[in-house]
Amino acid sequence: MLRVVRQPNVSAEWCLMLVRGRHAASHQARALLTMGPKRQKTTKENHVMLCGTPEDSSSTQQHTAHTPAPTSLSPSSVTKEYLENSTPPLTAAQMEHSCAASSVRERLQTTAQTEQPHAAFTRIPEPQATVEQREQPPTASTITHSSHPTAEHTEQPPPSFPASQTSIATQYLDIERRLCGKLVSLPYGEAVQYVYNPVDYAWEIHRDFVVKFCRGRKKVLLLGMNPGPWGMGQTGVPFGHVGYAKEWLGVTGRVTRPAQEHPKRPVTGLDCGRNEVSGDRMWGLLKELSGTPDVLFTHVFIHNYCPLFFLKASAKNVTPPELKVKQRAALEEECDRALVEVLRLLEVQCVVGVGKYATDRTKVALRQAGIEDVQVSTLMHPSPVNPAANKGWRDIAIRQLTENRLLHYFQPHPTVA
Repeated sequence: MLRVVRQPNVSAEWCLMLVRGRHAASHQARALLTMGPKRQKTTKENHVMLCGTPEDSSSTQQHTAHTPAPTSLSPSSVTKEYLENSTPPLTAAQMEHSCAASSVRERLQTTAQTEQPHAAFTRIPEPQATVEQREQPPTASTITHSSHPTAEHTEQPPPSFPASQTSIATQYLDIERRLCGKLVSLPYGEAVQYVYNPVDYAWEIHRDFVVKFCRGRKKVLLLGMNPGPWGMGQTGVPFGHVGYAKEWLGVTGRVTRPAQEHPKRPVTGLDCGRNEVSGDRMWGLLKELSGTPDVLFTHVFIHNYCPLFFLKASAKNVTPPELKVKQRAALEEECDRALVEVLRLLEVQCVVGVGKYATDRTKVALRQAGIEDVQVSTLMHPSPVNPAANKGWRDIAIRQLTENRLLHYFQPHPTVA
């Protein structure tokens, strides 16, 4: 703190300048003392130097009319305490910079004095994340074999969120993430050399699909078995025909490389030039019945019992029923539990198993969970491997939906019971 002692020949204005500027004014005063009487500033110039903005002309004229010109200062006008550690004269730009810096320091010091004391390191609360921000891609774990080194993957698993704080889409994605995290850590035997997790590497597209169309409760859940290499294995959408995914569903997003990728089953996402017959048949029928995705997903959602698909060294697909008993049982235990979570979340009234395996696993999961008020029906699987599906699958599927009194849920303006 600088203390200025006013001498009889020093005007009040100059003392006020010294007190107001504190440390900055001390530099300015020393500069003025060094300049001498011939270089002292006028009243208006001193105001600009201290405050940064000129006074208006009227106030300046009035001030100069009633205020005598400042008396020249000499070293004897200020006490010896003030003149200690004097520095060379400052330019006008340096004075202006010093004044501004002093003002900032004063505000910071005032703020620090009024705040409560904290620990040495205080975490600043972050803003609440939006739903889409919370939905980050899951961990991609893989099965490692000595002859097939696993690609490096450093992503960390995202946190789970309380159901009361998230949307249905986010809760659904959270269920899938937990399931994938458990499944990729299971052993599948030496026959399975590659494990693909589309929920991970096609996360952007998959999330876009879920966020767009899993917005509320659903009456009907179409349940597939697991992804295929040219369907959901590329797009992250169940039965994910590339053309329908891009042009009808309008999903977007990029894909990354799987941690393990068979050279004969590369992942190119929405740029893939191949399509699965199953996806072409399924989405062709759904588009025909509903007309638009909004109509379809008003009461219906489509889901896979198992989110992973498996390949042998030869690139041949291995379906869950083809796994050995011990490995299949471990997989089914986790998938059954996740399926029940999805049914409860969406408040599903009817599960339509696409194929016998999906239907049977639904019945087992419901029985083990003690759920008796969910209808279970079957829709013939559209795969060309099924000979019956190659003989008019569309007509067979419509007949099955009609017999189970479900067709109206797929059509515009259904009468909902």
